[in-house]
Amino acid sequence: MKFSFPSRARRQVVAWFRGRPWIYVPLRCSMAKDADGVYRALSPKTDIVIDAFPRSGNSFATVAFQTAQAKKVAVAHHFHAAATILYAAKRSIPALTFIRNPDDACVSFALFRRTTDLRSVFQEYLSFYELILPVRKKLVVARFETVIRDFGEVVHKLNEVYGTDFTPFLHTPENAASIEAILAKRTTRKFGADGLAQGHGETPNAAKNALKAEIATILQDDSIREVRQKAQAVYRIFADGSDV
Repeated sequence: MKFSFPSRARRQVVAWFRGRPWIYVPLRCSMAKDADGVYRALSPKTDIVIDAFPRSGNSFATVAFQTAQAKKVAVAHHFHAAATILYAAKRSIPALTFIRNPDDACVSFALFRRTTDLRSVFQEYLSFYELILPVRKKLVVARFETVIRDFGEVVHKLNEVYGTDFTPFLHTPENAASIEAILAKRTTRKFGADGLAQGHGETPNAAKNALKAEIATILQDDSIREVRQKAQAVYRIFADGSDV
């Protein structure tokens, strides 16, 4: 497996853009669609924002939430931009974000991006959570472990905090497997029949685990020590103060 080294300067520009709701939302979020072609736009009419750093449970949570609702709910999701969270907080739109250990999230995202530039990935992680930290009390923050164990508990907390009546996901093994099957089909549709075998996908599989193990060897490099420590520090702030 060969990995690329995308422009760090380009990533820095994109990160800056994603942290400015006044420019990011109208340019990027007004007509966005999800993997199934359904609008996921962010606007004052949005019912809920579900967004976090990539590989933190976003896909499982979004599909689980959507399939549990008996009525149509306008969900803005998968922008992976602090701007969406800041926009929601300013307008009192229910907002749900997730926190995952940065080592796990960043290695997984590096694999998704097919890069070994972990320094840039950790910097993006750090930037996302530092930008939304000032509005932390206006959000519901869920740990990755809770999302994949009992997402219904997360929805209950949303309803408690915001006074909403979203239907909680019944997190049985059967229902969880159903969500994972939906995600696997998306992977096959996007990357072809060999997508899962090549380490793609939004749920664990043997190929992904092997490739992540390769990337994880970089975690001990001195070049990423400082940014990794900073990411761990901001993780502890969010994880220790998480709602669920």
